[in-house]
Amino acid sequence: MTTTTTERRRTTSVSGPRLTLGLCIGITAVAFEALAVATAMPRAAEDLGAKEWYAWAFSTFQAAMLFATVASGRLCDRLGPSRPMALGFLVFLVGLLVAGVAPVMPVLIIGRGVQGLGAGLFSVSLYVILAQAYTAAERPKVFTWISTAWVLPGFIGPAVAGWLTERLSWHWVFFSVIPFLILAAALLGPLLIKLEQLRVAELERPTSEASDDQGAADQGEEAPPAPIWAAGALAVAVPVLQFAVQRPAWWSIPLAVLGLALLVVGLPRVMPRGFFRFARGLAPVIGVRGLIGGTFFTAEAFTVLMLTDLYALPPSVAGLMLTVGTIGWTTGSFIQARWHLRRDQLMTLGTIGLATGVTGVALIAWLHAPYPLVALVWAIAALGMGTAFSSTSLAVMTLSAPREQGRNASSLQLGEALTASLTSALVGGLYAFLLRGDPADHTAVFGPLLTTVAVLGVLSVVVSRRVGPVAH
Repeated sequence: MTTTTTERRRTTSVSGPRLTLGLCIGITAVAFEALAVATAMPRAAEDLGAKEWYAWAFSTFQAAMLFATVASGRLCDRLGPSRPMALGFLVFLVGLLVAGVAPVMPVLIIGRGVQGLGAGLFSVSLYVILAQAYTAAERPKVFTWISTAWVLPGFIGPAVAGWLTERLSWHWVFFSVIPFLILAAALLGPLLIKLEQLRVAELERPTSEASDDQGAADQGEEAPPAPIWAAGALAVAVPVLQFAVQRPAWWSIPLAVLGLALLVVGLPRVMPRGFFRFARGLAPVIGVRGLIGGTFFTAEAFTVLMLTDLYALPPSVAGLMLTVGTIGWTTGSFIQARWHLRRDQLMTLGTIGLATGVTGVALIAWLHAPYPLVALVWAIAALGMGTAFSSTSLAVMTLSAPREQGRNASSLQLGEALTASLTSALVGGLYAFLLRGDPADHTAVFGPLLTTVAVLGVLSVVVSRRVGPVAH
């Protein structure tokens, strides 16, 4: 998604408080939905009588988001970011309605998949709008607001979702997001129309008027866009692998081979050069982002389930344990912006914190330790996540040539979505398998599950050491 000098100059007329506010409200709605689902899903799975399919509500969302991330990048290249963002809002709204009225688990899973498509369309178009509508000097400040909007729902989201689940129904957790989504769309709609009009006007300029800017943009070799078929292959690989793990039988082996083959074929087409060699620079940054995303979000989902099953806590109390994670994430984001360390050093510190916190949750599950300790170790995990997450985003901007900012941002989000979906799928399959033993022995279920996730956190520390020096 190449942005020329002329495009950057003309789109700054769209930027302003209203655009920033609309984007932040949209992000807050998506973030609240993610936290709310983590809090309400144990009750939803129990209500629908399908706890063995619990993880599918998370992995399906991530797999659909993975596909939509690449599709959105291609649409932004061809149509500009306005239409993909508008489409993302509409698709996400439909997904909320489908999940909200779901009478059975398959319908809920479909609704989550539709939500993932909308979230993928929104996330990439958001990045392109940030690149086009704000100057280089404005972006760091706007990025701070964006990060705050992402973590803000954590202060009240789990508690609100728990209250809605207990007092009304888990269905209302999905319905409650709709007003915020409509408000964001109302604020952004006129600005997206103006942004599209400016883009069309630029395309209609005489060739002679744009020759200087376009000539500068056309120099050098540009990385080809990630193919849609590769994203489709990766999106299919996730449920195939999850089903193979969840339903072990003779046919599970060829099914697992198929899933791995789809990964081998599709992954090289969507990742930057040197990704599989862990070459220093951009490739390990994207690797770290994927590993921390898979570690944090999978641990979050199964920590809530552990608190409701192992400790018999109501959803509101279980969700409250995760609220401290918001404080940790916000503190980590604040620290990374003010510590005068290199980006690679901040990434390593963040991954160490994340791995330590998730390992602590796993030990609590094994030892059946007092549940308030979860709040303490989860705060450590979130502190590390906030530090590493922001650092990976800024490192990609630093390490990317101007003409490859969009593609590399797509690879960053794609890597995160893929790893998170694969982790949710495989750990979810392991969860369903362990339930077949003694479902009442929750320690034997959650101990191995969270230990597996903690191993990914440790691996993120190792990969962060391959990044090499990156300026603050």
